[in-house]
Amino acid sequence: MPKILVLIPTHNMLVYAVYSTENKKEIEKNVIKNFRYDQKDQTQINLNQTNAYYKLNLLSLLYDIDMIGIRGLYGGTNFKSPVQVNNTVLKKLESMIPESPLNVPVILELIRQVQKIFKDTSIILFFETAFFVNLPVQEQLYALNAEITQNMKIRRYGYHGLFHENACRITASNRNITEQTGDSKILSICLDPIPELATICGHQPLTVTSGITPLDGLPGNTTCGELDSGIIITLEEKMGWGPEEINNILTHQSGLTGLACRKITVAEVLNTCEPGLIPVREYLFYRILLTCGAGLAVLHELDAIVISGRYARSAEPLVQWLKTKLSFVKLRNGKNIIFDYIFTPLELIIAQKMITMYNEKQDNLKSKIITIN
Repeated sequence: MPKILVLIPTHNMLVYAVYSTENKKEIEKNVIKNFRYDQKDQTQINLNQTNAYYKLNLLSLLYDIDMIGIRGLYGGTNFKSPVQVNNTVLKKLESMIPESPLNVPVILELIRQVQKIFKDTSIILFFETAFFVNLPVQEQLYALNAEITQNMKIRRYGYHGLFHENACRITASNRNITEQTGDSKILSICLDPIPELATICGHQPLTVTSGITPLDGLPGNTTCGELDSGIIITLEEKMGWGPEEINNILTHQSGLTGLACRKITVAEVLNTCEPGLIPVREYLFYRILLTCGAGLAVLHELDAIVISGRYARSAEPLVQWLKTKLSFVKLRNGKNIIFDYIFTPLELIIAQKMITMYNEKQDNLKSKIITIN
């Protein structure tokens, strides 16, 4: 039976998972760290010299891979739905490098190596930002010179679209919400290393906490979240730091790690009983509460608050706290506020989409077969 391979690359890590097209069962899953770097001297090298290259070669020998799905962070404005890789797509990705020099080259590098290993196998790209392409204009905009924002494509993007889209689908199904009964109205909280909250009506996002980069919005494991831009100028003037040093501080030494003065994750903060971490947890809860309030103001009505993401299983303390703070909120059916948990990992969300595509492809092939008696 053919298999589906899902690849989720970041700057220095590659998550891979193999699924059966027959029952959606996970067959193999693992993480390759430093997949773009030489482990000895940390010098960036071509992917074909890394552990990832050898592992992908091994997977090609072990399994009959029919389709490969690759998750991309940035690119939704150009690819609003999943897209199959071809020369036109590759050229478009190359033209996007100046817009996202940290993310797009990773995807391109991975695609080219996958094409060498899995010859003639369909590669499908899924972009996180695609879900937010049609954000309301007032939510997209920054109050900067309009010519600058248009020329430099400065706008709010959102970065956990696949989780939020899945939350919409499952909530509508669980609540038996259809076009006849009206669109579902949810607050979707993605608890990931960089958390994100989106306000969604039907399948239309109305607000999202992340901005032009995932740095904006809620504080993460190591990312600062919402920040007065004047602080960046102050760091430059008072500390003498340049762009690279400031970026390193804001992306790798800030957020919950910065507040705790040691490396820590969202999951640890959510469940902490450590006295020194209580203020950190209170800060995170407070920032999430503020975004919930803003979302409720936009929605006017609510069907559920949906929790998903890598740390969804650690959300219970947050949920209980939000229940007390939002006790005045009633759902559209008049009942007290409801929280839905979705524990589906990102790689399975992508695999489910791919298996649907695979089945549709098989059905199309069957419809073209002519039976001769």
